[in-house]
Amino acid sequence: MSENSALLPKFIVALSDQGYQRFVDPINNIYPDRGRKFGQEYFEFLINYMKGELADILEPLQICAYLYRNRCIELSDKEAIEATQVSRGRTAACQEMFQAVKQELERTGILLGSTKQRYHSDSTISEEESVKFKSYFQFDVTLRQKFQLQPIKYSDIRDVIITNDQLVFADYARNSLLIYDINGSYNREIKLSSNPLSISVINEDDVAVSYYRGQRIEIININTGKVKPKIGTSGNTGGISYQNGLICAVVDDQNIDVMNMTGKPIQSFECPVKSMERCLSTNTDSLFFTDSFNAILYCCNLNGSYRWKFTYDKMPNLTEVTTDRDGNVYLACYDSNNVIVVSSDGKYRK
Repeated sequence: MSENSALLPKFIVALSDQGYQRFVDPINNIYPDRGRKFGQEYFEFLINYMKGELADILEPLQICAYLYRNRCIELSDKEAIEATQVSRGRTAACQEMFQAVKQELERTGILLGSTKQRYHSDSTISEEESVKFKSYFQFDVTLRQKFQLQPIKYSDIRDVIITNDQLVFADYARNSLLIYDINGSYNREIKLSSNPLSISVINEDDVAVSYYRGQRIEIININTGKVKPKIGTSGNTGGISYQNGLICAVVDDQNIDVMNMTGKPIQSFECPVKSMERCLSTNTDSLFFTDSFNAILYCCNLNGSYRWKFTYDKMPNLTEVTTDRDGNVYLACYDSNNVIVVSSDGKYRK
């Protein structure tokens, strides 16, 4: 539209009349990219107010690419719009695009003409975005318990899990597992053979442990401290995660190996990012791992096939990733001191 100097003033006036002038800066020729909600408000305006001469100069393919990039429509919608323009022309493509946006708004519980977006300068996410998340995920996050752990000298915690009402910490400096009761009181310490990096729950009694520069995974009974037969790996093992009889492990900061409990290789594939020794998690059919420095969450299947990636500028320096039974992904952010929750399809966050 900016290339059509005759129609641009009309567009600006129309935006101003409806309270949408903040969408463009005609002086500096800026058309801001503000994400999914921006795209939804923008096209709410188009659907309700644009007609006649203004509607005739829309470029559906450019707008369609913008909408898909900002997760306002699905890939199938984008492909359908592109096919419609080729076969039936621009007007039909616009109608297809408007319908796709309406359906997406209805699917996510966002009504046309609803509240305007509120932006925040700190690291928290806006109230409105939380409402959208809640309407999709159908649960609230509440603080269940908070306690102060008994301090231990010369401790360096690298990982933690909860199992059988106990907190189990991997203490790199002390070569041990520190066991705390769920109320935060210290219980006991289990000495290990080396410096632990990552731990994963196997069952109520057993956990898997990987070690710094260790080409092995040990299965340890946290009640007795006994080590079960070790699982050999193909290289130095970092982050590990157990799921349905399989252990997934980052090996040599380059590959992800999938093996059974005897160490028999099931699958191996190359990591898309390096140095992920602590940032790996699984659910029933997916692997999740992070590029901490670029703030990216990746998802692939257990064969290594890419599914999606998620990024958000308010989650710098990712330190841990885990999942729940519904497939939602939880990211711990060291710099911002918060946790980001991402939906199982990578489209929603809180």
